[in-house]
Amino acid sequence: PKGISNEHVLLGIDMQGKVRKTIPMPYGRRFGTIGSSQGCLLYAVSSVDDNNKILVSEIELWCLKDCDSKEMVLKHTASIDELMSMTGEKYRVVGIHPDCDTIFLVSHGGDTLVAYDMQHQKVGCIINLEKNTQRFLPYVPLFSESLADGDGR
Repeated sequence: PKGISNEHVLLGIDMQGKVRKTIPMPYGRRFGTIGSSQGCLLYAVSSVDDNNKILVSEIELWCLKDCDSKEMVLKHTASIDELMSMTGEKYRVVGIHPDCDTIFLVSHGGDTLVAYDMQHQKVGCIINLEKNTQRFLPYVPLFSESLADGDGR
């Protein structure tokens, strides 16, 4: 259809429901994981090589340059070769930590959830899950004083 592209974009929508910003995503035809951390909008995705082939052993963390920008900039690139060779599994990103440059990965078999510190390039196993656990819904509690009035209600 006219006006519809195959590229993935992030839309900024105001309170009236009007689109105010369209941000092209890196590797626009592939899904990644979006999250907010340290006041920045982040996008985690598997890297691609020069032939546009997905590199399952490399993860990229992109950051929106600033609130007024429509540009995502590369913040970190991490190789998970060592993790893959230790476990014999491939991994995909399922979440982003809200307070640090840590991403959460799940094995393609769906039975292991790990945390990967992008800045220090360190892996930690969080939990072994039941076999074939494929669906994840990231939940980050919101503790905001602005939601309560002076009486704590």
